[in-house]
Amino acid sequence: MSIEVLNPLGLGLLNIQVLSTVANNQTYTPTAGTRSIYVECVGGGGGGGASTGTNNAKNAFVGAGGGGAAFASYFNNSVSGTYLYSIGAGGAAGNNTAAATDGGQTSFGNSTNSSTYASAPGLPW
Repeated sequence: MSIEVLNPLGLGLLNIQVLSTVANNQTYTPTAGTRSIYVECVGGGGGGGASTGTNNAKNAFVGAGGGGAAFASYFNNSVSGTYLYSIGAGGAAGNNTAAATDGGQTSFGNSTNSSTYASAPGLPW
């Protein structure tokens, strides 16, 4: 559910940026002097299952936890231009009237030709 961008700069410096706000089709522009880029994408986890129960505590049931998050990474030592990214939301929890929902996809790619470099799918509940 986030993208972490590591920009190794030429003088032994490391610039770390964490992009974590749920968003679609946002642009990322590397800072001046960036020579390479390493990106980690984490997809949104699935929502937890609904619990059901009765008026009798002896017969209460608990819903299962949601699915964990998927991961993908990307490295490029020839940085130029801007990049396009999307951060998927976590899935919604289930309740007594609706099932849990899947998490959203997180991706990072080229804003010029729409190529996707790293993509971590959202996972099911």
